[in-house]
Amino acid sequence: MLRRLLLRGGIWLTAGQGLSAAAAFLRNIVIARLVSVEDFGIVVLLSLTLSVLETVSNLAIDRLLVQASDGNDPKLQSVAHALQVIRGVMGGVILFLVAGWVATLFKIPHTTWAFQLLALVPVIRSFLHLDTVRFQREMRYKPTFWFDAVPQLISLGLAIPLGYLLRDYSAVVWAMLAHAFAYTAISHFLANRPYRWAWERAIVIRVMSFGWPLLANGLLMFAIFQGDKAVIAVAFTPEIVGWYGAAFMLSMAPAMLVTTVMQSLLLPVLSSSKDAPDEFRQRHEKTLQACLTIGLLTAAVFAVYGPELLIALFGERYRDGASVVVLLGITQGVRIAKSGQFVSAVAIADTKIPLIANLARGAALFVAIGFVALGYGPVVVAVTGLFGESIAYAIAMRLLSKHVRYPVVS
Repeated sequence: MLRRLLLRGGIWLTAGQGLSAAAAFLRNIVIARLVSVEDFGIVVLLSLTLSVLETVSNLAIDRLLVQASDGNDPKLQSVAHALQVIRGVMGGVILFLVAGWVATLFKIPHTTWAFQLLALVPVIRSFLHLDTVRFQREMRYKPTFWFDAVPQLISLGLAIPLGYLLRDYSAVVWAMLAHAFAYTAISHFLANRPYRWAWERAIVIRVMSFGWPLLANGLLMFAIFQGDKAVIAVAFTPEIVGWYGAAFMLSMAPAMLVTTVMQSLLLPVLSSSKDAPDEFRQRHEKTLQACLTIGLLTAAVFAVYGPELLIALFGERYRDGASVVVLLGITQGVRIAKSGQFVSAVAIADTKIPLIANLARGAALFVAIGFVALGYGPVVVAVTGLFGESIAYAIAMRLLSKHVRYPVVS
């Protein structure tokens, strides 16, 4: 029965995530080919800013609804809805207020209006209905397919004509807003329960206790996967940000797809056996092996074909990115391997494991800053990232092995 649910759920989840990732990736490629490399650098910086906002306020409420034994409780879900709205409105106000400063920091003050307009995105997304997350407890992933795929397809459908018409970064601003509206609207369309808000101090404290290590880990993950772009954005020109961002997007696309699918699919399976040690160990070992295998394959593909893929997809103007795409691809392979450790840690509610492990990866950002200050370029930033990711993988493996008390396969 479990195998059949996994297969059916995996098909829907992979299809939804795959279509969503393909649509987002295609949108980026279309925009990259229609605008200048410098304008594409601005697109990267707009996306980076939204990622920062998402990261610094993410309490992993969705994961709690899947992991917790009472995740179906309507009161818990209603409190989660209220917390989401508070988070989103606060984030939007902050982004609007600091938009001018952010644009100046990135040496693109003429784009202040775009950052201010993007402040609507977290506000709109905060009204998401969490039923689409709750369905995953029962391994019902068909609604997730529509929830993942349709908003990205709408965004892609708008970005193409807007890109041809506007021929600059503003096309992506409107496409991002369209995605946010569709994302929230579809979550309500697919929901079974009425959308409600509630407030209970004990639940709020519980959410905070569960989420703060993942929030702290998320900040480290930002330092890991977005911090290098922030360093390059401040230290170099938007044109360099453009080709580095293209290489990053190419390497990140398969990693995002695989890690999201693996975590969404395997977290309910591992969580359901967290009170049965022998069964959990078996599933835990298979999870680590699967993620490691996929990670190694991803790294091998980028090591051999990375530069050719970058030029073929983004165009000859992005050839400079070939110097970093191999390193970034191998780094993402390590990240995929590490996702198995992450999902096992969340399943047993030991969210401090990924936090501790990623401290090593986060430290690599400071090393990169030091190298840039000494005059080194983007290649050295990518090398330090790969080294830090590898150290974090080893630390997480050791910590999780002790916690599960099983000689996990590495």
